[in-house]
Amino acid sequence: MATLFLKADELVIGTKGSVFFTIKKQRMEMAGIQKISAARSISSTTFATVGTVNKQGRITGLGSNGAMTVNYWMAKIFRKMLDEYEETGIFPEWDILIINEQGGATLGTQITQLYGCQLSGDIPLALLDAGTEDGLTIDINFSFNSSELLEEFKDPLGVGREG
Repeated sequence: MATLFLKADELVIGTKGSVFFTIKKQRMEMAGIQKISAARSISSTTFATVGTVNKQGRITGLGSNGAMTVNYWMAKIFRKMLDEYEETGIFPEWDILIINEQGGATLGTQITQLYGCQLSGDIPLALLDAGTEDGLTIDINFSFNSSELLEEFKDPLGVGREG
């Protein structure tokens, strides 16, 4: 029986793509993001019932969170959000658009929109590090209310068979 495999030209590398923030209805392409990820987490509970020794699971909700590693200069964007919250009591919502592109692959493009983003965790206000020559980076955590897959990868045409 022949085994199906994905050819190397179809691999999604992760360095090609773009990230856009929309803050106060202004969309900006963000240079300086080194890494970004977003995930949905499933909350569940288990319970036992009479008549079985098996515990059953039930999904009780979904959570949405993300993380990014960015060049330190981008801290100013997040500090402005903190300042606005401190002055008005309202934390500005923002959206993130993430575009994955893989040139040379038949997969095409994947575009994911994250809506209602909110910062979480620590936001650096000042940073020095004599131990790095690669440039200062910071890690930013966020949550989001919902997401939408605006465009998804196509099935790869670059497959092979062996055996």
